[in-house]
Amino acid sequence: MISTDHFRQYARSLPKTDEAPHFEATAFRVKKKIFATLNAAQGRATLKFLLEMQDIFSSISKGTIFPIPNKWGQHGWTHLILWLLLLILIQPVEAQKIYQLHLRTELTITGIGFSTGIAGVAFSQYITPLTPVALALLDRKNISPIDRKSTYWLSGKANRASDVLLYSTAASPLLFLFDQSAKKEALAISVLYAETLTLTVGITDLTKSLARRTRPYAYNLDAPADLKQRRDARKSFFSGHTSTAAASCFFVAKVWSDMHPYSRWKPMVWVLAASAPAATGYLRMRAGRHYFTDVVSGYAVGAMIGWLVPTLHQSARFQKTGLEFYSTPQGAGLVWKFYN
Repeated sequence: MISTDHFRQYARSLPKTDEAPHFEATAFRVKKKIFATLNAAQGRATLKFLLEMQDIFSSISKGTIFPIPNKWGQHGWTHLILWLLLLILIQPVEAQKIYQLHLRTELTITGIGFSTGIAGVAFSQYITPLTPVALALLDRKNISPIDRKSTYWLSGKANRASDVLLYSTAASPLLFLFDQSAKKEALAISVLYAETLTLTVGITDLTKSLARRTRPYAYNLDAPADLKQRRDARKSFFSGHTSTAAASCFFVAKVWSDMHPYSRWKPMVWVLAASAPAATGYLRMRAGRHYFTDVVSGYAVGAMIGWLVPTLHQSARFQKTGLEFYSTPQGAGLVWKFYN
């Protein structure tokens, strides 16, 4: 059996926890954020569960654990009848790192990035620029309908705007300088982002040099002849602007979500992360630099790398805030793990 004094003792054991009245109960807070309340008169504590866990615990605890019977319960706030519980342990995991660096992993990722980048530069030297005769033979009717529209577009403004978006998204991890939660992960975040960019740029350059796809503006009679006869005119697949923007944005969204797993701003962060590279890709099409399939492919590759690199480095010890239910021959109990 758990007494209210025991619960208060466990709650106060969290670093930086303060206790304050909250209506007819007592609230326990960290950095002014309530993580638990205690109603001593009713022998009842209240914690916030994940909705999936709330359903599980409510179904197996037979009235010991149940949602608050109002709108707060629909958001995960859950009552616990203390005298029916064997044990509640509140375990702070503040010291745990979200990401861990391993020499073998870093050397592997960096090696792949540099190797593909060097190979891309080497293979690009073998790209033969389009001759006037080859340009005259180009026919946009040979382009698939989904890509053909780009051969009619040639916007200098869109080209410059896509450059601005590229540089802005590439600099977006600097926003972590204003996030207190990121300070203890500063080294890891810096290394992971460097790896993300190296890998993305390397794979993009190598693919361009091997695919040698003719850019849309080569089919456009309004495009300057000297622009069409450069090696770069045969590096359409896939879009480097889009892949780099997607890698940067998805990296930021993934890292921020790992550091703030229960923030109500997570959907907005991911919407912004998905929108910026999409806008970049659209501008590259309007500029006549890429086809739709170039942009989609670049988006997919960049997004995957931006998400995958932080995921591969997630600490095995890192666990998000939550409750674990367990049973013993003497009864049942909970472990409350609070990540700050």
